[in-house]
Amino acid sequence: MDECCPVDSLDDLSQAVPYEWVSCDDAGPGCLRFNAPTADITSTPVIAAEISRGTTGAASQILIARLGLTGGAYEKSIYDFATGQPKASWRFGFSPHCTGTISSRTDISAMLSLSLDAKPFAPTTGVVVATGKVGALRQSPVGAQAGLPWTFLSPSYADGRATFTTSFGGFVTCDMHTPGVPKCLKVNVAGIAPAVLNGYSEFFIESDYVYALSTHGSVGWSEEYVVAPTGEVQLLRGVASTHVGGLASDGKQLTWVEVRGDISLVNPQKIEEVWAAPLTSDPTQLMSTAKKIATLPKACAPNAGVSFNGYYAIWDCGDIFVVRALDGAVIKSPAMPVPYSLYQIVYVTATEVWVMATHNSAIDLFRLTLPTWP
Repeated sequence: MDECCPVDSLDDLSQAVPYEWVSCDDAGPGCLRFNAPTADITSTPVIAAEISRGTTGAASQILIARLGLTGGAYEKSIYDFATGQPKASWRFGFSPHCTGTISSRTDISAMLSLSLDAKPFAPTTGVVVATGKVGALRQSPVGAQAGLPWTFLSPSYADGRATFTTSFGGFVTCDMHTPGVPKCLKVNVAGIAPAVLNGYSEFFIESDYVYALSTHGSVGWSEEYVVAPTGEVQLLRGVASTHVGGLASDGKQLTWVEVRGDISLVNPQKIEEVWAAPLTSDPTQLMSTAKKIATLPKACAPNAGVSFNGYYAIWDCGDIFVVRALDGAVIKSPAMPVPYSLYQIVYVTATEVWVMATHNSAIDLFRLTLPTWP
């Protein structure tokens, strides 16, 4: 395992990248930038960020990945959200035969996964995984399980449930609640043909169920699907002549957008509504509880949404709009700092939206202060 995919855990966390925010260089007040070191292969930072929830639904920890390091290596560090203190840090060395990563949607546990390719000198194929508390995961961790029969990609993990896309175009759902070899099942994507689940983006796990977007759905309009622990797939939300997308969960409710206009996602759309319902994996229950809570000022093809503690953020026609689920109030976020453009929304609160933004080869993490709510 070590020779194929080198993973080093940083035991001396005082050597981890400091968790520090600084004022943005070319933006007005209310903009902060994560003070990441530059990448080894560029003169700019290249980072990614992911927020994990705690049991109350509030942000509990933040994962910062530093990319573009010497020899193709990259680092991932997890910090306590409230204090900024590092909880764990890893460096994944470059290997042409495998890739490694850490995944953690909630702070209950995290997953270390190594995907092994069928190439010369690779000892095996499939995936090696270990799960547990963040501080307990180390290189070659006790309890790591190997021998799963697929080459896995794009791992996602929450509370003992994992998903991986596969090299043959499908994806799997894995039960990791108990020690032993993970119980992985192929998702029955054939059962929803001609709809195809994205698998590589806009999918997440809640309560053992996987929520996934189908960009073109069954008849050309976007639809949202749910995958049961058995691997069976159901249409969760589909509306005639409407693109459904941007589904997000804060652990208590689901929020999404419904866009009407043109079946082609590259053409202008007419109306974009924000809908919400209590968290469920049952399409019938969702239909009976779903309510429109807002209409956005613009209408575009659905993009990935982010939801935390009753606030929902989505990119829409060049702007980020934040919706308060309690009363449907809508405000627009400040623009990206010049000359950056949005790469991904990471986090939202009543007062801030956090975004990854890119310019040339740089990817930075910003905190943008929201205007006063109406």
